[in-house]
Amino acid sequence: MKRIFTNRLFYICLICIAFSAVFLFAARHLFSDILRHYALQKIAAKTGFSDIGARLRDMDFSSADFSSIHFGNRDKAAISLKSFRVDYSIFSFISGMKLKRISLSGLEINCVARNGNFKLRDFNPQSTLSPQTTVKKTDRKKDDPFAFLKYLHNFKILEISNASFNIETADGSYSIPFNMKIMPAGNNVDVKKFSLDFSCREQMISLSGIYDISTGKLSFTAISDEIRFSRFQDISEMVEGLYFSGRAEFRAAGEIFLNPLKIKKFSADLYLRNASLFYSGIELKNSSDDKKLPLHVKVRGVSDEIEISAENFSFTKPLPLSFQPLKCKIKISGGAIEMNGEYGLAFGGVKNISNSFPMRINKPFTVKGVVAGTFSPDGGWSLKLADEPGLKTGEVQNATISTEFNGNKRFLSLIPVYEINAEGKGKDIRMNLRFKLPDVKISDGKASFSLKMLDLRASAKTENNKEISAETSLKLEEMLFSSAGLTSKTPEISFSAKSDSLSSLPFSFNVSKTSISYNTLNLNIPIMGIAGNAGFGKKGFTAKADFILKDAVLNDTKSLFHVSGINSKIPLKWPCPEVNESGNIRLSRIGFGETNCAGMNVSVKQNGKVFLIDGNTDIQALPAVKFNFKGKAGIENETGVVDFKFSIPECRTETPVDLGLLHPAAQEIFYNGDIAFDATFKLSPSGMKSSLAAKLRNTRLEAKKLNCVVDGIDLDLNMPRFLRFKSAPKQIIKFKTFSLGKINASKGTIQYQIEAADLIFIEKCSLKWCDGNVYTHALRFVPGVNDYELTLYCDNISLAKLLEQFGAAKAEGKGSLNGKIPLKIEKGNLSFEEGFFISTPGEGGSIHLSGSEIILDSISKGMNENIEVEIAKEALRNFDYDWAKLYLTTEAENLLIRMSLNGKPSKMLPFTYKKELGHFVRAEVESQGSKFQGIKLDVNFRLPINKILEYSKGTKNLLDKF
Repeated sequence: MKRIFTNRLFYICLICIAFSAVFLFAARHLFSDILRHYALQKIAAKTGFSDIGARLRDMDFSSADFSSIHFGNRDKAAISLKSFRVDYSIFSFISGMKLKRISLSGLEINCVARNGNFKLRDFNPQSTLSPQTTVKKTDRKKDDPFAFLKYLHNFKILEISNASFNIETADGSYSIPFNMKIMPAGNNVDVKKFSLDFSCREQMISLSGIYDISTGKLSFTAISDEIRFSRFQDISEMVEGLYFSGRAEFRAAGEIFLNPLKIKKFSADLYLRNASLFYSGIELKNSSDDKKLPLHVKVRGVSDEIEISAENFSFTKPLPLSFQPLKCKIKISGGAIEMNGEYGLAFGGVKNISNSFPMRINKPFTVKGVVAGTFSPDGGWSLKLADEPGLKTGEVQNATISTEFNGNKRFLSLIPVYEINAEGKGKDIRMNLRFKLPDVKISDGKASFSLKMLDLRASAKTENNKEISAETSLKLEEMLFSSAGLTSKTPEISFSAKSDSLSSLPFSFNVSKTSISYNTLNLNIPIMGIAGNAGFGKKGFTAKADFILKDAVLNDTKSLFHVSGINSKIPLKWPCPEVNESGNIRLSRIGFGETNCAGMNVSVKQNGKVFLIDGNTDIQALPAVKFNFKGKAGIENETGVVDFKFSIPECRTETPVDLGLLHPAAQEIFYNGDIAFDATFKLSPSGMKSSLAAKLRNTRLEAKKLNCVVDGIDLDLNMPRFLRFKSAPKQIIKFKTFSLGKINASKGTIQYQIEAADLIFIEKCSLKWCDGNVYTHALRFVPGVNDYELTLYCDNISLAKLLEQFGAAKAEGKGSLNGKIPLKIEKGNLSFEEGFFISTPGEGGSIHLSGSEIILDSISKGMNENIEVEIAKEALRNFDYDWAKLYLTTEAENLLIRMSLNGKPSKMLPFTYKKELGHFVRAEVESQGSKFQGIKLDVNFRLPINKILEYSKGTKNLLDKF
């Protein structure tokens, strides 16, 4: 009986084994076909992958092994696995643990990062969307972001080995290898411990911890002993000019509850050692001195509060700046977040750092401030950034900013006051800004700038999806500037703009009561500004405004030149129109002192990016003279251009004009003649060019008070470099006649060159005087030099004309002299030094004097009143000389002339010789007399030089006025 039972049991087991083998064989092939032809394709359609494939390598009652798994195209799969193994048992299913172990090997997750997008490769999530599956927003339940953790119950051990996370970019591909393991922590199946190790450029980062599924408590630790930035240089090369170096260490640990999210405690420490970053002239370092302190970022969290701090962080370029310990506290309560922090920026004090920024901070200073913010569950938020805590509005911090630029420019200011407030909810946003910078002073030893206060305020808001409304204002108070004789003072400059829509933003910029002075020149501008409307629309930014200038006055206290009633209104548009409305500039009164002699009208029109300018001047004293100018200024063909032409068309004044109408010092100086003038000015990228051509024809100048007349003036002036005020050489001025007092000349020619605005070079000069010729050599008039010496060379000068023009006598006769007159001008006074005239040897002449009281009186003063004096007086009335000499010099304000004549009277003199007396006596009868065969006459006489030239009351005063 026992043997029969044993046999039956054996056959039953054999049948079960055979049946199991057949079942497993059939199930394996059937499962493989179902997996390949139906299940995987269904999964692909629902998940958005183009294809999903897998190969069942082995399967039995305790395990299933898959290989060659891919999600997406096989060649470019989003996710692929070399091996996927699941271990299970009947007993594990009975106990509630469905899977004993899940093993993944060779896992690759492939992503693409391009054009700002990051996604799985060969994955289209849009294909998974279906209108039939759409759920109303009101029917949706709040998603639990950690719901996937409940699946940790479904397995005992999860192991991922030889895995990598791959990122493909336009510049290359990057791979992060990792390994992960999840397993029970003890006998409690609800408690899992995990570890995640991933390698970043062969540098290990480890994350480990314990998670309690039943309570949702997560305890974790993250460690990275050393990460060297040098391993990431290829990433920095993607940004041109970016370089970084150093190494980092990271430690973190904490305990948090995931549902709902709540931090029990948390700590993290990041250390950056020898770290630096350089980009485009900006350099950041974790340590700014020799101590090599690491940048330490510390995070501590307990319950609902988190505290973050950082220290040892500095900018070294372009300016020395270090952050004082930064602190921030974050509180989380009922889904709301509240943040409060403080910071300090310390400028200066950086040691042993190469600083290429052209600024040196003389005295280190610190700017302190606070930051605060809130975030509520309903989407509302607020943010505040302000200056040092405890300051009242308008109060300045008790410190100053003192710096130097390029070694000599000095900047000084009090620490600024600032406050930024912003708040919003959804698309409703409001923001306010306030910035005040007091007592600004900038100087470089030659120039200085100061500003009492810079006050900037701005606000903006948007509500109910409407357009942004904004308001801003900028005010500068008491702005002063001075440099090399130039001084500018402006009590107030203001800018304001306010609008309920960015499509229309009215604005105004005003400068009030500005005064500018340069030496003796003063400019006062009561009102100047720009007012208009700007906005953003379909065509982008647009603006339309008017530049306005009112009642400006320009005057020179030395010359009394003035321009008053300067007013302008110029329309401006952006984008630049092809043709805009015309604007104007009006100069109502131009003149000297109380004299208003001209006015000017200028038309200004915007044509694209160029301003077309056309102006003319009405000269009241010279109605026939029209001064016109025309040109353009702006941007043409993408380059800047300034091109102007100035002209006075050729014209003639019909009647003499009193130039005193143009300048008070020129009163009773009359002008008459032809005048023409042309000038050009052009500025372009190739350089600056300017020219001037002027001419006078048949011009007459008469100064009646001076008894001076210049007639027949012809002038041609050519200046190829007008702005440099330099003319071409060999410029010519000619005149037909010239008279000054009793001095008369004719046919004058002056050849000259203007070398600078106040530098004239007289190349040579010649004229006709006393029937002879006078000429000079070169002479340069230099600014700042008031003393000059000049020699007049004379030939064929008539003795009779010479004496007559000097006012010595009325003279007639023949004969000429040659010589020179050294002139000296010293402190405005004219003098002669050892001038002389002498007759040509072998050539005599004659002289007939009448009205020669000056000479005769001089003879009387130089001799005893006797018969010899009488003979000399009579001889000079009609005298033939063999040779003659004149010597000229000055004594005080007199011209001293020593005249020597050797010859004989041309007729008998009314004197007879008395032997008994031993001398001549005047004949009692006219017919009686004596004929003298030879007489030498030496005569010294003085003449008032100022009277000759009429210099003291006329010419000198006129020159002083100019």
